[in-house]
Amino acid sequence: DRLEKTRFTGPIAGFDSFEGLPETWRGNFKEGRFATDYDSVREKVPDKIALYKGWFQDTIGTFLFDNPDTPAGFINHDGDLFLSTAITFSLLNNRIVPGTLMCFDELIGYPGFQKHEILSLFIWMREMEATLCPIAVYKLNRTVASDFDMKKEVGQGSQGACYQVLEIPGKRVPI
Repeated sequence: DRLEKTRFTGPIAGFDSFEGLPETWRGNFKEGRFATDYDSVREKVPDKIALYKGWFQDTIGTFLFDNPDTPAGFINHDGDLFLSTAITFSLLNNRIVPGTLMCFDELIGYPGFQKHEILSLFIWMREMEATLCPIAVYKLNRTVASDFDMKKEVGQGSQGACYQVLEIPGKRVPI
């Protein structure tokens, strides 16, 4: 089990509506696309990972209440849409600290990407005056390590990216 090989000791949670996209996104990605069965996913996810069923705005608050003052070590933004990603930033903002890793699965590289995850990221960065460091990009089912050449790797076929938060004025790395 890959999770057991990590040294991570904090709470791990996943959030999904299991109802698919809340609205039509682009092309063939209509409302409800990517819907899946909660029980079939739950079977594949280790028991130590809490899995919250429902829309982000209805479930993340419960996790935050149950885990007060816990900084976010890793956030995988998989909301695809601007609003879904903006909701996660809004709800998790107080938990994002220097050192937090954030990945986005649909950041760039498709028609209209400028209006979705990347726009939400840029707005959050501007509001928080956050400094991020890119650490990897996803390119059609392959991840390029942190020593990637931006000019070579980012382009056609690239969609996702991971960043580490380096600085947010007024926030310090938790001890």
